[in-house]
Amino acid sequence: MFLVVDGAPPPWLKPNVPDLRVVDHREIFPDDYLLPVFSSDQIEAYLWRIRDLSERYVYFNDDILLVQQCTEGDFFDPRARQWFA
Repeated sequence: MFLVVDGAPPPWLKPNVPDLRVVDHREIFPDDYLLPVFSSDQIEAYLWRIRDLSERYVYFNDDILLVQQCTEGDFFDPRARQWFA
């Protein structure tokens, strides 16, 4: 799981959360990019540059709240793999 932040992680985040990697904007934006960036459109455009990001991932902006347990099938159609060989 990845948490993309501009600078330091939020103060409420406990250190050393298992399976969580905090990714700073400087890690995904090109060196000459003017930071900080607060446009979600721009941030989304560079998520593909996260090292070790899976081919299939679920992206949530900071204003999303899940209210019940989810499964992979809630987000991905199992038939999709055959469509993209």
